Amino acid sequence: LFFLSLFLLCPFASALPVRDAHTEVELVSEVESIKPADKFWAGVRFKMDPGWHIYWKNPGDSGLATEIEWNPPEGFSAGPILWPYPQKIEQLPWVSYGYEGEVLLMSEIEPSESLAAGQTLSLEAQVKWLACEKICIPGKAKVILQLPASEEGPSPDERWAEYFSKARERVPLQKGDWKVKVTDSKKNFVIHLTPPAPAKDL
Repeated sequence: LFFLSLFLLCPFASALPVRDAHTEVELVSEVESIKPADKFWAGVRFKMDPGWHIYWKNPGDSGLATEIEWNPPEGFSAGPILWPYPQKIEQLPWVSYGYEGEVLLMSEIEPSESLAAGQTLSLEAQVKWLACEKICIPGKAKVILQLPASEEGPSPDERWAEYFSKARERVPLQKGDWKVKVTDSKKNFVIHLTPPAPAKDL
C-alpha cells in the first residue's frame, strides 16, 4: 500500500502498458505535464515480440493497417497520426509494409483553454492492429495516460525523449511545392520533378 500511494501521488505522467497478440502497447507523452492551450505530442508505442510485425497505414499486398482512435478529454483535440517510414516485409509472393521491433505512432494534442492547474487528465486511445509472423493474430487495446495540468510550461519527459526524436527522424518529409508528373514511355515510367522556384538552380 505504501508503494501504491507513492505511485498515485507521483506528479509525472503515468500509464500502464497493455499486452495482446504478441505486442506490448503503451500510451506515452513527450511532456510530464500539460498547460492550457499549449500543444504537446503523445503517441502509442508498439513493442513486438521477435519475429513479429504490425502494419503501416498502407499494408501492401496483405495485412491490415494499424488503427488509433483518440478519445481526448472534453475540449481537447488530437491531430493526425505521423507514420514513420515502414520496413519492407517480404513473404513471397506478397510484399507488405510495416514495423518490426518497436515503433511510436504519434499525434499532436491540443489541450482545452479552460484547463485548470492541479487537474489530472486522462488521455485515452483505442488501438487495433494485426500482428503477423507465420500466422496473423488481431490485437486490440484501450490505453490510458494520466497527465497533470500545470500553469508552468511543460518539461520534457526524459523517459521518452529519444523515442519521439527517432520517430520524427523516420517520418517522410512533405513534398511541399514540388510538382510531380509521371509519363509512360512504353518500356518505362518517367518521373518529372519540378522544384519550388527558389530551388530551381540546385
